[in-house]
Amino acid sequence: MEKTKSEKILDELCQNIGGEWLLIGGTLIQLQYDGERSTEDIDLVHISHAEKSKEFLQNELFRFVQRCWGIGPEHINLSEEFFVHELAGWQAELVPLKDGPKGRIFQPSLTLLIALKARRGSELDLQDIQTAIKKQGLRALDETKLERWVPETKLKQLKKLLDLSR
Repeated sequence: MEKTKSEKILDELCQNIGGEWLLIGGTLIQLQYDGERSTEDIDLVHISHAEKSKEFLQNELFRFVQRCWGIGPEHINLSEEFFVHELAGWQAELVPLKDGPKGRIFQPSLTLLIALKARRGSELDLQDIQTAIKKQGLRALDETKLERWVPETKLKQLKKLLDLSR
């Protein structure tokens, strides 16, 4: 998905659709860390809305992308919610990214981003971790949380990557 489309989707969430959302995945890397990073979809996690249901908001979002670009809901990945909710205390790791009159977008802290990427552990995920660390450094990283959140099978690989980044 092109950067301009992703930005327009985030604008629509903040200006018209509303609610609180967490942006993760390749689109986050593209917008915040590496403008050249390509991605097929936009990964969003619904957090809350004072009045409207998650399903209503999702359908509004799907209608928006279909109306604007003729693309289907498969370009909006909302399944990441499952993985985010598996991490106890994830709500404390939200960083405001974008505000509007009706909505707000958050990005994950470096710790939450790395945990989500390391748990999956694909080659692209590991590259995304390196890209984020190059941009932010390791000062804000909570390694205690990472040890709780990242499975033992993936933790060795992550620690090796972190050591190379120091």
